[in-house]
Amino acid sequence: MPSTRTPWPAATEPALALPPPDRSWPSSALAVTAATLVLAGAGEILRVGPDPRATAALGLLGIVLVIAHGVREGRRRLALDMLVLAVHPLLGHRAPSRTSVHGTRWTRGREPVPARLRILYAPGSADTVDWSAKVAEVASRRLGVAYSIDSFDRRRCRLHLRAVPQRSEAPTSPAVVRAENVVRSVFGEGAHVELDVVEDEVTAIRVRHSLGSKVARQHARSYIENSIGALLPGRWRATWELTEDRVRFEQRPTMPTHVPHVPEPITKDNLKRITLAIDEYNDAICWNLAGSGPHLMVVGKTGTGKTVAINGVVMEAARRGWAVWICDPKRIEFMGLRDWPNVQIVATSVVDMIAVIYAAHELMEQRYAAIEHGADEGDFEPLVLVLDEFRNFHRQVASWYLSVKLRGMAAKAPVFEWVAAIAEKGRSAGIHLVLGTQRPDADFMTGSMRDNFDSRLALGRLSPQGAQMMWESPYLGVSVPRSIRGRGTGITDGERVTEVQVLWTPDPRRATRDQKGDDLALLDALRPATSTHPRLEVELGPEYGLDGETNSEWHQLLECRLVPAGEATPRQVGAAAAALGRRAGPRTLTAASSAPLEDEAIDSADYDGGADLLEGYAPAVTTAAARLAVGDLVLVDELVDQWAAVEAVDVDPTGEEYVCVAWRADDGEVGDLSLHEDDAVSVRRPLAEPEEDRA
Repeated sequence: MPSTRTPWPAATEPALALPPPDRSWPSSALAVTAATLVLAGAGEILRVGPDPRATAALGLLGIVLVIAHGVREGRRRLALDMLVLAVHPLLGHRAPSRTSVHGTRWTRGREPVPARLRILYAPGSADTVDWSAKVAEVASRRLGVAYSIDSFDRRRCRLHLRAVPQRSEAPTSPAVVRAENVVRSVFGEGAHVELDVVEDEVTAIRVRHSLGSKVARQHARSYIENSIGALLPGRWRATWELTEDRVRFEQRPTMPTHVPHVPEPITKDNLKRITLAIDEYNDAICWNLAGSGPHLMVVGKTGTGKTVAINGVVMEAARRGWAVWICDPKRIEFMGLRDWPNVQIVATSVVDMIAVIYAAHELMEQRYAAIEHGADEGDFEPLVLVLDEFRNFHRQVASWYLSVKLRGMAAKAPVFEWVAAIAEKGRSAGIHLVLGTQRPDADFMTGSMRDNFDSRLALGRLSPQGAQMMWESPYLGVSVPRSIRGRGTGITDGERVTEVQVLWTPDPRRATRDQKGDDLALLDALRPATSTHPRLEVELGPEYGLDGETNSEWHQLLECRLVPAGEATPRQVGAAAAALGRRAGPRTLTAASSAPLEDEAIDSADYDGGADLLEGYAPAVTTAAARLAVGDLVLVDELVDQWAAVEAVDVDPTGEEYVCVAWRADDGEVGDLSLHEDDAVSVRRPLAEPEEDRA
């Protein structure tokens, strides 16, 4: 028998409406009116009680108060009702309810606004990170007053909002108004903003926001910083307090362009901390050998101060009594250090450089074997191995190895595996690698090897691609002034990337040649009083084997050793070295052992050398302002042909069809442009893969 049960009606969504409000004030007003008439009439007729005229006056006053109170409560209720309907989708209740929103400390006027809001929500509705920010934004938009989060009680499912006080300082400067509008356009209307103003100019901005995990990633914070930099005049830096949902922006100070390398007294605390540069806060940027960065990478083109920075590292290591081994593919960069105390060897030929790296690798393996037999890592004296111009070195070794490679040998020279092994394992053996390169390209430096260099220093301006490889952000270091030598970007102990100025460490050879008094005084202070490590040179293995056959140059290299200078057996020029025009004889590494070079060739890599400010950029093209990107060069003054790097680009809050462009010139001058998105501008794009300087 078929069922005759009546099906349940389909469920319907509850309508977003509130029940009519309880309007009791009209009846209260009528009651007061009736009572007034009764009392006044009884007094007039019976001649008892108060004066009827006084009773009528008091009754009229009561009626006015009841009506005024009723109208005021009605306006407040209407404002809260509109807010209840607006935030209801976020609260998780089945139907809108007046009990979900409560307001206190109302303002006066025809449109009252509560200074405090208490919002009750259903459990589970506030699971998203930015839920509270969305509620504050809806309340701000609905009531016309900016609200910030006062407290958030997840256990009791309560959110308390506080109206942001409107400062009545008059008159408010346009700079202050713009700063507040820009910050709220970036962080939302619910953000709490405090400004430091000096002579109508904003010098600092403090923001309490509700973005939560949205700013946990570096690229999100960089985007916000670039937006602030593009929309507000000046150059700004940010200090984030992620656990407190706060950030402080302040104007960047003017950095010095010359910081002499004055040696500090060596103590137990700074024994393994070598100062490289100073940052915008005038704090030291250090290479902490005992910390997370046992190896150092210095990146920079010729003339940016890369060799100056490495010279400073070498001299500080020598001051501490550590042995220093240097590989100099350009042969002239470290001529002034060949007789520096504790610098044991400066290798310049391919064979000698490979031999030095091989010796460092063998020493590392010996120390690991000692650790296995009970030695402690702290027992080993640090050895600093400097490998400059790594790309140039890579190219020279590849060419040399091709000429000596025999059947059955590896396709690539094993020396690159030795370098990678030192980068991976050298810390425990006390062997620290300083690697200099013009660009950490992936085609000759693998990502895993690059990741072992947590201590990094990038000198000069980076391309967006280079900034991504160095700092995992295409925005950092792309606007560094290239006319200021030694200026670049570095990483602090707190892993914050910042602009830095490298310490000026003179080249001993040039300072002696030019007789610069200040530089000579710095060198005297940096020079170790005694030398604890003797000079070394490379001695290759025997030319002939036990069977009388001639050993290949590669096999001689595998049997090489470092011996005190002057004790190596003289060797003949190998065929491969002769083909490459390299000397293969023993090296007594002193300044007198090298033939003099032309001054032009020497000075080309000097710290004070010139550089083409348009190098690394494509020819100029005309494009729309909306297509500008961070890292581009834009023509800011056509009369004097002044080009500047684009530091930030964002939409102008005064009109979406306009863009704000913050720029920085090579002399450090900064400025900003407000352009229509269709305005034509002259721009030079950074080359995707800038050519390296040839040796």
